[in-house]
Amino acid sequence: MPVGGFHGERDNPLTVRTLRLHAMLALSLRAMVLGSLVVSLLVLAMPQRSFAATTASRDVAFTLLAARDPRTGYARAGDLASLDTVLTPDDSTAVLRFSVAPPGFPLVLCELPVLPEHLLRGIPRSEMRRASFNLAPVGNGPFRFVERIAGQRWEFVRNDDFPIALGGPPQVARLVVAVVDEPTTKFAGLASGDLDFAGIAPSMASLARRDPTLRVVDYPVLQTSGLLFNAHRPPFDDGRVRRAVDLSIDRDRIIQAALAGYARAASGPVAPESPFALPRENVRNPHTADSLLDAAGWHRGPRGARARDGKPMSIELLTVGSGDQAVEQLVQADLAERGIRVEIRVVEFGAFLARARAEPKAFDALLTGIPGDLSLAYLAAMYDGRQRGSALDYSAFHTPRLDSLFGRTRSAVTRGALVSSWRSVQAELARQHLSLKTYDCYRPERAVRAMWRWAHDGARDGDKSFYPNTGKRELFTLGYIAARSKHSTGTAVDLTLIPLDAPALSPRGPDAPCTAPAAQRAADNSLDMGTAFDCLDVKSYTRAGRAPAHQAE
Repeated sequence: MPVGGFHGERDNPLTVRTLRLHAMLALSLRAMVLGSLVVSLLVLAMPQRSFAATTASRDVAFTLLAARDPRTGYARAGDLASLDTVLTPDDSTAVLRFSVAPPGFPLVLCELPVLPEHLLRGIPRSEMRRASFNLAPVGNGPFRFVERIAGQRWEFVRNDDFPIALGGPPQVARLVVAVVDEPTTKFAGLASGDLDFAGIAPSMASLARRDPTLRVVDYPVLQTSGLLFNAHRPPFDDGRVRRAVDLSIDRDRIIQAALAGYARAASGPVAPESPFALPRENVRNPHTADSLLDAAGWHRGPRGARARDGKPMSIELLTVGSGDQAVEQLVQADLAERGIRVEIRVVEFGAFLARARAEPKAFDALLTGIPGDLSLAYLAAMYDGRQRGSALDYSAFHTPRLDSLFGRTRSAVTRGALVSSWRSVQAELARQHLSLKTYDCYRPERAVRAMWRWAHDGARDGDKSFYPNTGKRELFTLGYIAARSKHSTGTAVDLTLIPLDAPALSPRGPDAPCTAPAAQRAADNSLDMGTAFDCLDVKSYTRAGRAPAHQAE
């Protein structure tokens, strides 16, 4: 997507707000590979502006241990999961000891700014995101923080004391980061010269390229837009509904219509370019989506809208107020085709975070951007139970199986083991959670003979719910019942698909004809295949073309 230097407000003290140069940290490295990795960081002693304190190894230790602590909620805590302790033999050296040798150099050490221990040590880790430091950061980088006006701007001035050894004071005397959410207003600021550079909406890129006073720079970024579900209340507490929505979204249309082609369709939470990505085809399948929704009890009414037990299928999509919500409207349209009503709820960024992170979860679904990283720490921040309550724990979706798989990513000591463990995490997240249900296994020969006698006894048909369009004498002739059944040899079984979390039900005969819509038949907990179980009708034969396409498939 087209990007520039503009960014909005952020609320994590472990992000770029300290505005330090990473280059001042890692100046020497020594490593041991037998059981643990030891990294020595030589820290330049530099005074922190406006405070009688110097950046030292104690600040490095404080920062890393705070970032590792799940209570802090740092999105990349997973990168430091194997960090055992940080030693500070002197003011200029920090020694990091790991319980398990990482398979590579922890990239988070190149990206995590150092925090001032003397200002933050008294703040509980669980309160770090709300510390006053976030709104008045202190640093020793090339710029000094001056002021923040909420919803308007951040202002910085040149640090004239910045060391010559690190490049010296910058040529820019003053830097203002303006908070401008509306895309057309931002573009107008660029065109008028009020803004020097900015991240623009993809839809504005072609317009900007035609302006001779502007230059568009685009490059790959690890930023994923995700639709996250609240799996703790209906309708998304049902895995079938979540899967149905996933199969309903036309990602390619969103990319072309809303993002002007500046994106790639993803089949999972990891960018396809990542070596850790699980190879998986991105498939849109409305027919299967319909079948899953039917199986979950959400059936279409006369006007196409779905409902269950008289309650319409209506969800609220939470999003941040910025632009024309083109992506949200396309999602809304895709789900409307499946009979799902979507109400788009646009809120301010702070209100969005408050609702997304609140416990218990009080939203249906939300659309948000997920900042990525090469080590996939963001994935652990979203789904690893060890990081419950982290900055990215929007959906609070945690399972013992996922926790076990995340444990494998932390204990991996080779590149191959790391790739395998991360792909296992993705496979578990993508799993459809379907199982097999057995209806009919062994059938004694005497039962077959009894059925033959019943079909040829000359009596009336009786209850025709299982064979509504055929006379009972024709059931053997047409092959619906075999005179010599393989069920009698134990080599044939009748199976269907059932969600793992489906409630237990005892199958019974349909009250309505077995060919009737699922909503009219007796309750069943399996996927709707188009007819009831044991339906002796041509509609049961998928190649006959009588069943709807999504059920035949």
